[in-house]
Amino acid sequence: MAVKITFNDAVLARISEELQVLVGGKIQRISQPQPLQIVLSVFNNSASSSIGEKHLLIDVSPRFFRVHLTNSRAKNPTPPPAFCAILRKYLDGARITKIAQRNGDRILDLHLKSNDGENFLLTCELMGKHANAILISPQNKILHAAKLINSRLSRVREILPGKEYSAPPAPQSAHEVPPTPEISSAILDEYYANLTANSEFDDLKNSIGGVIQKTLKKKTHALEQVRRGTHESTLADQYRRWGELIFGNLHQVKIGLQRGQTRVEVLDFYDENQAQIEIPLDADLSASENAERYFERARHVEENAEALKARESTLAREAEELAKFLADLESAHEINALRELQKIAVKTGWLRAINDGQSDNRSTPGSAQTPSFDGFKIKRLISPDGFTILVGENATANDYLVTRLSHSNDWWLHLRGGTSSHAIIQTNNAPDRVPRSTLEFAARAVASRSVAKHAGWAEVDYTLRKYVRKPRKAAPGSVVHTNAKTMHVESDPKK
Repeated sequence: MAVKITFNDAVLARISEELQVLVGGKIQRISQPQPLQIVLSVFNNSASSSIGEKHLLIDVSPRFFRVHLTNSRAKNPTPPPAFCAILRKYLDGARITKIAQRNGDRILDLHLKSNDGENFLLTCELMGKHANAILISPQNKILHAAKLINSRLSRVREILPGKEYSAPPAPQSAHEVPPTPEISSAILDEYYANLTANSEFDDLKNSIGGVIQKTLKKKTHALEQVRRGTHESTLADQYRRWGELIFGNLHQVKIGLQRGQTRVEVLDFYDENQAQIEIPLDADLSASENAERYFERARHVEENAEALKARESTLAREAEELAKFLADLESAHEINALRELQKIAVKTGWLRAINDGQSDNRSTPGSAQTPSFDGFKIKRLISPDGFTILVGENATANDYLVTRLSHSNDWWLHLRGGTSSHAIIQTNNAPDRVPRSTLEFAARAVASRSVAKHAGWAEVDYTLRKYVRKPRKAAPGSVVHTNAKTMHVESDPKK
């Protein structure tokens, strides 16, 4: 059906008239195929309305809220959701005594009498994002609802078991809606079947695409970082040369450091023309320590050159595969094609434990959701090797990170002898499996969020979380640690 249908009060008035055939009928079965959808199977063989069995669909989702008869039979989850269980407890076998639209508004009231003779009210409030279905006791107490609303969600109206039921606020302004006599349950059933099918396709496609795009972005970023590391491996001779030149011009370098210089010009005795060369310095280190830093850097980049090349090749291949997957996803036009792509993504490891395209809450590479961390400012990073790294953004976040989120065999990192963010590398109780590249990735994240972020280089301590403790009465984020090792890394305030 090409015409767009809006489920307004006029449509509800027409459907309310059609549903009068259910009055006097007995509820034989109650199901909840979707979290916000109820189906009542009603049998009516009375003299006034001998219709046999009909199925009344009540949907209170924000996008597809509606009430009408339906021919579709969706599967009911096992065990039944809490609201479904409560409805069955009170309404199984009950008879519908009255169906009425309330005051011409988008509220439909189903009055029911239980086998025990008690009168219950199932009210369907069909108001967009506030849509709800509420079961009300003979004492006007809420027994349960499709959506439970506490005071944090609404200061105006709580919907909780045991609370007194109150009607929703009246519309701010009255409006005239022309009658729509052509609307019927059959028309609505077909219309929403097509609409929800298209919505399912779009939601699944967007959900899978969102996760894959984020994964591709992370892989691309990791590839850029690895390529920087690969390029740096070509600078080993330069680093070693700078270290030797510092030792060869030790007195001049010492004077420069005493003046607070971060760069020094020295005679390059390796150059056939004996030209001057400028060497960057760390003002917090001595002359000999600056030289040793360059020697260590040269050894490090040489040792990691082969691993970086292999990692670069792997990341480039994965990025190409992800880009091709996105192209295939974009060209898919049927839900079955999407589900096949979804299976491929799960098998490949790009998506994990997903349900209709929605990722789970675990902190895994490619995850579409980010934990809230109870409101603390904690940044979640993924290393080029796929390890999750949590970085505190302030003192209270650092405190929460160390005392609540970390485990004893996670790696902990902090700037040596200065103020910085704390970082935790989640190891799943296998710290030895964390490669050096991930430790350096986390160390750079710490250095770039420290007082040394503009220095170009920083010393970062790392140890297992079990060797870190917070002294009694210490300020948030203050800890002491033992058994630490130190690494020298670049610091960049833009990272």
